[in-house]
Amino acid sequence: MSWQAVEAVEEAREQGVAQGREQGLVEGLARGREQGRMALMVRLAARKFGPETGEQLARILRSASAEAAGEVADAIVDCNTGDEVLEKAANGCSVE
Repeated sequence: MSWQAVEAVEEAREQGVAQGREQGLVEGLARGREQGRMALMVRLAARKFGPETGEQLARILRSASAEAAGEVADAIVDCNTGDEVLEKAANGCSVE
């Protein structure tokens, strides 16, 4: 392999590593923001309805989609009891 070919391979490898780092950073930041939103919803539910509701909601949110989590946030504001919030969260987060 010529010196130029070795340089081209090394440059391609470095570009791949840089792209991988960038993609990992973007994904990590998105995951961190999502975890922060979930933690905030749990905190608000616990403050409004009590710690037991917050704990139960945390378990439900672990498997919720981002869209469903947004609906849970609406339910925390709209509902009058923790049981209502948990019911909406457990049933696909359909907020009326």
